Amino acid sequence: MKIFCDTNIITEFLEKRLLFDAVAKILTLASTSHTLFLSEGGFYTITFLVDKQLRRMSIYNPERLVQERKILLRILDTFQISSASRFGLKQGVEDENFRDLEDSYQYQAAINCGADILLTINVKDFVGVSDNKRIKIMTPQSFVDEFLSNTPS
Repeated sequence: MKIFCDTNIITEFLEKRLLFDAVAKILTLASTSHTLFLSEGGFYTITFLVDKQLRRMSIYNPERLVQERKILLRILDTFQISSASRFGLKQGVEDENFRDLEDSYQYQAAINCGADILLTINVKDFVGVSDNKRIKIMTPQSFVDEFLSNTPS
């Protein structure tokens, strides 16, 4: 199964927010039996957020860059990267099902990689496309409940 992760899934994990446990289980277990995808644009955002978090922790160069590279390489080892083509970006700009264009680009990147599931913290951001048969939109907890609940931690 191909699982596309919205950028907020990774930020939830990196910043150890409320849904950290569900996301950690997905990253640990799903990555061994499924293919995880992240958008190219999402990777840029994550790079910025990792750098910002390390600066907040008062970690400065050259150590900050060493740690940042280590974290980002681990992400690249876990995820395949999907991009939205020029056509996909145009589709995203024109898609009136979305109130936030960035979410539309994420959706187009998910389509481009052939994702079966799009995981997001904010399902409401994808409400205009959630009833289609192309990609199932799920929260981390609903994914864990449906696909990983019988899997030992």
